[in-house]
This record gives sequence, C-alpha cells and structure tokens, in this order.
Amino acid sequence: MKRFGLAGISILLLGLMTYLVYLQYRSDYDYKSLQLNQNIVDRTYANYHEQLAPLARKHSLPENYLLALIALESSGRKIIPHRFESHVHEKLKLVKNGKKSNLEKVQTSDLKNVSNETMKQLASSLVPFQILWYKSYEIGVSLEELKNKRTIDLSLKWIDLNYGKYLREGRFQDAFHYHNTGRKLPRMGPPKTYNKEYIPKGMRYMDEFTLLLAQKG
Repeated sequence: MKRFGLAGISILLLGLMTYLVYLQYRSDYDYKSLQLNQNIVDRTYANYHEQLAPLARKHSLPENYLLALIALESSGRKIIPHRFESHVHEKLKLVKNGKKSNLEKVQTSDLKNVSNETMKQLASSLVPFQILWYKSYEIGVSLEELKNKRTIDLSLKWIDLNYGKYLREGRFQDAFHYHNTGRKLPRMGPPKTYNKEYIPKGMRYMDEFTLLLAQKG
C-alpha cells in the first residue's frame, strides 16, 4: 500500500512538472508586447498587397496571415537572395543516385536527367515565402512555371494544399509552425521552429496587417 502511495505521488509530481513545462512554453505565445520593425510592416504591404489580395481571395486564404508570413520570411523585400539548403541538396543527391527512395514527392525517376545546377536550384528557396523549390513536385508544376510571374500564385497553391485547413479554421499558430517545420505545433513541449520567436512574431505581424488592411483595404 505504501509502495502504491509513493508511485501515485511520483505520477502526480511528473504530471505537475509536465504541466508547468507546458505553461512555460505556452507563455512564449504571449506575443502582444513584442516590438516589431514598422518599416518591415510598411514595406511588406507596399510591395505585396496589390498582387497578393486577389490571389488570397482565389485560394480562400487570409491575406493578413500571408503578409505576416512574407514579413517573417523575407522582411517584405522585393529583391531577395535565395537560400541554399545544403542538407536538402545532399538528400536530393541520394535520391538521384538511388541511395534513397524519395524525398517527400520527389523520386529517383524525377531526377534522372536533372543537371547539377538544377539540383542546387531544387534545394534553394522560392521567394517571398521561402518555400523550397523541390516542393513543386507536390503541386505538379514544372520548374519553368515557378520561374515566371506566377510564383506567388503557385506558392499559395502549396500552402493551401499543405495547411490551408489550419488557416480556414483560424489555427494560425499551427499554420506558422507547419510552414517552418512541416509539422503542426506540438501539443506538449516547445515549438520546433528555428527561432522560438517565429510564431509570436508571426502573430504580432498578423495583428499589424489586420489593422492596416482595415484602414487601407
């Protein structure tokens, strides 16, 4: 009986510690006091609102979230250097050489005649949302299509396919986490984003763009 009592107390203490950890990480999402760079807000709106607004309506995605995502990923700039992800390039090479069966939707047969230069491009990010080029295989478009002026339209197609449901349900923290990590926000423990402020900043940017869109349309 004594042993059972000690075991019960241990379980209760473990549960309490887990809950405290949960509260600690959830407190990171108290984003209202975060300070933002207003220049990034203004630049993002000026550079992307006009082009983004009709495409957001087309895909039934909230523009305030999309503007916030551009602010996070590209600081609202028009001229943005592509990010090359060397670890993704190595994985793609393994797929091409038949040493790895696939990387998500990319299979060995897809890379059979792909040049080294294109392989590097596939492992680079597509601006302004910084979606990796190899994700094009998920939405069934060619690299040539991604190079033209439909970049934003096709990026929204990928967003809609992968986590548009979260956006339409108002699950914006899950949406930011999925965009950055490929997974929704963990129910317990810390987020897996590269920067712990990625989600709080995204939520703050959303607030700013909500106000801006209400003022300017």
